[in-house]
Amino acid sequence: MGIMDATCNILTLFGAAHTAGPMTVLIVQAAIPLTMICTKIFIRKTKYRLFQYIGAAVIFIGIVITLVPSFYEIITGTGSSASTNTGGWKGILWKAVLLLSTVPLAFSSVYKQLAFNGMEMDVFWLSFWVAFYQFLFGLIYVVPSAPAQGVSITHIPQNLVDGGLCLVGKVNPTIKGDENCKEAWYLVGVYL
Repeated sequence: MGIMDATCNILTLFGAAHTAGPMTVLIVQAAIPLTMICTKIFIRKTKYRLFQYIGAAVIFIGIVITLVPSFYEIITGTGSSASTNTGGWKGILWKAVLLLSTVPLAFSSVYKQLAFNGMEMDVFWLSFWVAFYQFLFGLIYVVPSAPAQGVSITHIPQNLVDGGLCLVGKVNPTIKGDENCKEAWYLVGVYL
């Protein structure tokens, strides 16, 4: 579960960095119809109601409708964003990566249903172990993701130290934007 969730997170990070916010919110909703499809394939006794199918169809149609302008720009060669990271073929690629991020998420959901169906388990205990393995696999994913984000692999340890210091409010005057570290602990705490 942890590796599937960590894979979802890293793909979402890549795709969302180059996709507009409203479109990101809509594309990741593809996890809902995809999870429904996976449960129908792997858990045959799953039954859905008509309104659940309609909801999944609305999500799918909404995603298709929002992607049409991107394909139209490519076909016609129009649009101001055709040469940027968010437009043209690059934009389609990043949206596809974002869409691909929902696959491990759907598999993780189905795996949890299969593995823990009928078992008595503390949800906090399960969440702890899933988060623990997400963290471990997330550390592994740092190495291939750093160059993709324009960070040298040799800078990873110092970036982790700087991030940790920022989290506890230590401001490094040599780093631009580090003045925001004074509130970092609060913002992360509210998020969690």
